[in-house]
Amino acid sequence: MLAFGPLNPILGAVKAERTPPRLRARVYATISMAALAGMPLGTALAGAVSARWGLMPAIAVFTAAAAAMSLCPLLFPAWRTLDRPPVAWTGPRRQ
Repeated sequence: MLAFGPLNPILGAVKAERTPPRLRARVYATISMAALAGMPLGTALAGAVSARWGLMPAIAVFTAAAAAMSLCPLLFPAWRTLDRPPVAWTGPRRQ
């Protein structure tokens, strides 16, 4: 998991850069909630997989899942736009 370490500062910078100031609290809270809600599910799934198949196959399954997640930048086009500067936030549009 050492390879995922450099991603956290990058993702934090992108969140701060791309999220409008008035929505930051909501966006950050939603991201944190999703991450924290996934932890017990992942723990339960890891326990079930290791009880069913054993420890080494469970490690292999979760290693493969982590490797697949690391390929998301290649698969989803939204990741390709991170190099572009963000559009300036001008506030809500009035009609």
